[in-house]
Amino acid sequence: MIDDTVMKSKNYYLTAMKSTFLFLLLLVSGSILAQSKTEAVIIKLSAEKYASMNPSSLDKLKTLLDDRMIFIHSNGMTETKADMIQHIKEGKWMLRKVDSREVNVRVYKNNFAVLTAKGIFHATNEGKDMDVDLYYTEVWTHVFFAKLILASKILRGSNSNFSGARLTLKVCV
Repeated sequence: MIDDTVMKSKNYYLTAMKSTFLFLLLLVSGSILAQSKTEAVIIKLSAEKYASMNPSSLDKLKTLLDDRMIFIHSNGMTETKADMIQHIKEGKWMLRKVDSREVNVRVYKNNFAVLTAKGIFHATNEGKDMDVDLYYTEVWTHVFFAKLILASKILRGSNSNFSGARLTLKVCV
């Protein structure tokens, strides 16, 4: 016959193990949910950024771009935040719409996030409408409780790969 003390001891350890397991499960679930929420915010901000790349939405665009941002176009042309705002204001180019797909966000220590995706960019360049299928990468961070894009690289064509895009980004931190 098993001693009553031994039974209580086994029950105590079993209860402690269950409690620990439940605690760890909740901790991991909370972390996953928090990251998923951050990923959703980045995807939403990216869409807002592209929707704001036209003369009527420049005030919104300015709030999403870091002053040190570098935007690298698919043709290799680079623009700073000031260049981009000026070019859109002058009508040199603008986006009418971006249809994103295969969007992926990786969050690193809640300090910054890298978004990679494919998209059809419906743009107007020098008054000429164009629809271009592109790969793109964005690096986001938050400064003073606002998420800002630091860098963006767009690659042309189906043979492009994301690893090359990440390597060529100029990140300003």
